[in-house]
Amino acid sequence: PVAPSPGQPPVFHPAGAEDDHIQLAGDRAAIQQVRTEIERQVAELHKQLQLEQLAIQRGRHQFIIGDRGLPADDFFAETGCAILLPSEEDDDMITVIGPADRVQAGLEKAMDLAMGMQMSNIDIGRFHRNAPGGATAHAGNVTRYLRQRKEIDRLEKLYNTHINTPFSQDGALPWELYSREGKNAIRAQSEITGIINGQPPARMHSVSIDPFFHQHLRTDITPKVKADYGVHVVIPEAFEADAPVLLVFEGPDPADGPYQLPRTKPSDAEIREFKKALDDAEKHILGLIDKQEQLSSTTLDVPAKFHERLRRFIKKEQEGRASDQIPVRVTKVGTTITLRGPKSAVDALAAKANAFVEQEKQDEKERGFTLSFDFPQKFANHLIGKGGSNIKELRDRFDVEIQVQDGQVELKGPKAKAEAARHHIQNLSRTLADETTHILKIDPKYHRELIGAQGGQINRLQTRYKVLIFFPRSAKAG
Repeated sequence: PVAPSPGQPPVFHPAGAEDDHIQLAGDRAAIQQVRTEIERQVAELHKQLQLEQLAIQRGRHQFIIGDRGLPADDFFAETGCAILLPSEEDDDMITVIGPADRVQAGLEKAMDLAMGMQMSNIDIGRFHRNAPGGATAHAGNVTRYLRQRKEIDRLEKLYNTHINTPFSQDGALPWELYSREGKNAIRAQSEITGIINGQPPARMHSVSIDPFFHQHLRTDITPKVKADYGVHVVIPEAFEADAPVLLVFEGPDPADGPYQLPRTKPSDAEIREFKKALDDAEKHILGLIDKQEQLSSTTLDVPAKFHERLRRFIKKEQEGRASDQIPVRVTKVGTTITLRGPKSAVDALAAKANAFVEQEKQDEKERGFTLSFDFPQKFANHLIGKGGSNIKELRDRFDVEIQVQDGQVELKGPKAKAEAARHHIQNLSRTLADETTHILKIDPKYHRELIGAQGGQINRLQTRYKVLIFFPRSAKAG
């Protein structure tokens, strides 16, 4: 809704293509009748509803609606009003919509919920004002580290206090502590002070690394850096695209429990130890990255109807890459597929992807081709699989539709793929015909023990002896 001019009713825009729409199913005449009634009620609501907006500090929005506030349905049930919170980061305006005689009560309820929490600030930048690069930037590094280390989560649970850690483009802003009991916030501030004192600039170092390598760092390099240099590596999250990789000296992991953050200012000798370890860790990381092939990117224009099949094809290709090769990053915007990674890998994958798409375009012309053949009905369950799992796997593998009914299999899709699928299924039929079936009579009261928890015991037997074991569904333990 758009905020109205004074004395004017609110303007509600029609639902867009991306919005959820009401769907009706049933008899045509009944659907038309229901639709007419819905439209009548909507027109009536346009006349009745009023809208009020109020700016409330963004950090308090979470206490109105959501996990830390009321469920939206409960807010509506209590006030007769709907409430909308802003989606933009720099927007503080909340919107309450309801009948003219209820909208003010809805606004009052929103304010009560928002202001029911006591709030205090703690400027962690003031603890290290002379930090190289600026106190705000260092405060941002400390905040990222403590967030990634789940230390802020621990403090929130310990003191029943929510800690909001806002950022600006220069670094971290003062933290906001929200608590229904002011004493809890004071206790939290006291512990935070000790933690921040133990995290001077000398303990941290930022390294600019192309985001392409972030996942490789996270999975393959970070554990070794911690083990060899005692340095914890903070990899930027997806929403921190421009943030550097952060190196934090921690030292060796303790043998008798998890790592505990220091609470005291380090000595000069410790600072020298920090510097050596951080320099060595940075040299090691940059040395590994410098050995990598030059990065390149290329784009493919692929019709949307082929995207899902191309996604599966690329996934399979990447799973088969060499263990020391960093996977190519694939992104999609509209019909444009972008590949980015080591040049030789990008070139090879792009060539395969283009060939795959061209083959898909040719296959598309043959989608109407059908092929039918006999298949023993007694083996139909083996072909279909539990819950259709085998059929689904064959459909994905051969890119054809498969129907199994009354001793017949019908395949629909490109001729060459249908022929390949038929060959596979007929070989399966011959294999099953060569197998022997034994029926064992076992008291139903033992079935559960044979099957095991979540089928574990029976699955082990099937894997070990390469057989299929079926239990009667109607049997009940006595």
